Amino acid sequence: MDIYTQEITKTLELLVYKIKDYISNEKYIDQYTGQGNDDEPPEIYIYEDDLQPLDMTRYTLAFYLDRLEKDRYIMLGWVYDPNEFDYENIDSDDIINNELRKKLFRVMVSGSISDLLESYKKGVPLKNKSKKIIFDEDKSILSIGGVNVEIARQDKITNEHKILKNIFIDHKDNLSEDFYYAEISKEEFGVSEEEYTKLKDGWKRFHVACKSINEKVRKASDNKIRGFLIFNSTISGKVRINPEYLTIP
Repeated sequence: MDIYTQEITKTLELLVYKIKDYISNEKYIDQYTGQGNDDEPPEIYIYEDDLQPLDMTRYTLAFYLDRLEKDRYIMLGWVYDPNEFDYENIDSDDIINNELRKKLFRVMVSGSISDLLESYKKGVPLKNKSKKIIFDEDKSILSIGGVNVEIARQDKITNEHKILKNIFIDHKDNLSEDFYYAEISKEEFGVSEEEYTKLKDGWKRFHVACKSINEKVRKASDNKIRGFLIFNSTISGKVRINPEYLTIP
């Protein structure tokens, strides 16, 4: 196994471990249904002490996270300065043995990351689940490999509809790109980027809508298509189609 494969395998192992830990966390469980939150990409944090068993530096990890970001399996949400602490937003996971941990990265992860890890371990390419994807704007129906997902009813132009229109109709030649909430806000809602940035929680409408789309796709496909969209939070948020379902040139 060459050095690149060894290091990216260790990176993937860390991410998979973090996802399992995330899923076992009470924050993942919906307080009303008691079920896991399958329709929102896992948001995990990587700390300096996570790297010790891997014999990696944060710079080495950053390189391989960047590679996975370019391959679109993760969404690197934030890079932290380990010597600076946000004391106003300390989470229980930020403390271990009564000591404040040094936070390095915040990452949104595709559910297919486990399959990618196994492919590296076996030395075989990850099988692509690419499906033909069509969004019928007039009927507001998203079709994924023959699975039809009703997005809006009774001629209602919902936020979910507007996001899919922006992706599949307005940017149909760039489906492998990232779609930023600020740009969608301007193009679909008539809110300038300047106005958008002034709205403290302006990104939430997009975050909620993306989660709703994932839920509708999952239910319409009998749980066979999960995490169709990968998206994150904050004012600089964005959304992309999960590469598991999209062939990227």
